[in-house]
Amino acid sequence: SASSSFSTRMVAPLERQQHRSISMHTDMLSSVITLQAARPWSMSESNLASDHAITLKELFADKRVVLFGVPAPFTGTCSLEHYPGYQELAVSMKEEHGVDEIVCYAVADPYAHHGWSQALKNNNDHITFLADPYATFAKAYGV
Repeated sequence: SASSSFSTRMVAPLERQQHRSISMHTDMLSSVITLQAARPWSMSESNLASDHAITLKELFADKRVVLFGVPAPFTGTCSLEHYPGYQELAVSMKEEHGVDEIVCYAVADPYAHHGWSQALKNNNDHITFLADPYATFAKAYGV
């Protein structure tokens, strides 16, 4: 039937998708890539990208960092499946496992990522939201 062939076509590509990851201890400190701090569009101070850029060295140097990526802010799966587990375990990861920072990463503009963080009622002390508006990090590390 038409509906079964449609669902087969939609499921097959999803089954072929691979989970990508960056190996622990990958050298990111020498990278010149920067990520953008999630932030509102309208700010009292500068909103220039250069003023909110975070180098990988700043992010990872002498720290234990958990970085998880999501396909996009505001998607149902990201909001209901990806983010909640990290939110639930954030305090434990930091207090019991020595994690210094937890980062939610997305190829997105920093304004949408900020809006999503607010919609999730994210505690920025627990999880930092960083954006990669040009997919520079994603392309460099194959994620």
